[in-house]
Amino acid sequence: MRNPASWLVLSIAVGAALAALILTGVPGRTSAGVARAGTAARSMSVFAGPRPVPVQLPASVRGFASTSRPARVSNSLFEGVWQLGEARLLLSGIGPSRARLYVVPTERGAVCHVILAPPTAAAGGCVADFSSTNPVGLTVFDPDATDAGKPVIVGGVTPDDVASIQVVVDGQRHQAVIEHNGYLYQLGASDSYPEAVVVRYANGTSRRIKIPDPRRAMRACEAGDCRAN
Repeated sequence: MRNPASWLVLSIAVGAALAALILTGVPGRTSAGVARAGTAARSMSVFAGPRPVPVQLPASVRGFASTSRPARVSNSLFEGVWQLGEARLLLSGIGPSRARLYVVPTERGAVCHVILAPPTAAAGGCVADFSSTNPVGLTVFDPDATDAGKPVIVGGVTPDDVASIQVVVDGQRHQAVIEHNGYLYQLGASDSYPEAVVVRYANGTSRRIKIPDPRRAMRACEAGDCRAN
């Protein structure tokens, strides 16, 4: 999520390497050890079978890739080197921004996703494992100015047992486009913000992920006071 301060970005289950690059001025942890292997890639059938034709990743998407461990991130927190040769384009042309969703597995079994709002606005995150408390990879970002321009985009990755994703806005549920272990939804108004994401599984159960609204802090930051909360 290497993005200008004017882009509102929230990502749940962000990879440590990505987080260290986003949180300017926050020192990385230095604990020793190596991160255990993740299971997210094995939970997504999109990575099974023969390797597809290589995806030509746009420069703004490649800029997220960790080709080595950043100096400020310990081995135990690093999601692993991104395997760019295994990248997939899961969704394209979604919403007013014609958003695209790219995914890349890492050498440690994690999966990283990047949402691109052409031509260059992008945001994303990484997930090592899916669980009841972390059912999907989720990124929420505004491709331009807060409360103006194009609406907020919600998207990420899912394991195979997820049947649908609903995005809750102003109390109403909206179906996200979900294909190939990826999902995207762009809100209808630039001054709206999602309240939650509802994950529905093939067995009929569901999980609700509450999304905090950081726009007050973002508005203050755009006005020159990034310390406001």
